[in-house]
Amino acid sequence: MRDVHVCCSRCRLQLDPAKTELIWFGPKLNLKWISNSDHSDSDSDIVIQATDEVDHLGVILGSSLSMHQQIAKVMSTCSFHLRRLRNIGKICDK
Repeated sequence: MRDVHVCCSRCRLQLDPAKTELIWFGPKLNLKWISNSDHSDSDSDIVIQATDEVDHLGVILGSSLSMHQQIAKVMSTCSFHLRRLRNIGKICDK
C-alpha cells in the first residue's frame, strides 16, 4: 500500500480511502487463500477495503472475472424497462 501511496503522491494524486477498493482477480481455488481483510499502510492512516466485486463505469467486475453479476444487473434493468413499456402501451391503447 505504501508503494501505491508514494506513486500517487509523485503524480500529485491523493488517494481517497473512502472511495478506493481493492480486488484480487484469479481462479476461485486461489482466491480462497487470499485474505480479504483490510489492507493498511502503517506509515499513514490509509485503510483500503478489500471486496469481491467492483462497479467500474457501470460494469460489474467479480474477483473470478465471471459475468454473472453483470448479466443479472442487465436482466433486472431490462425487466424494469419492459414493465414500464407495458404500462405505457396500456395507456396509449385507450
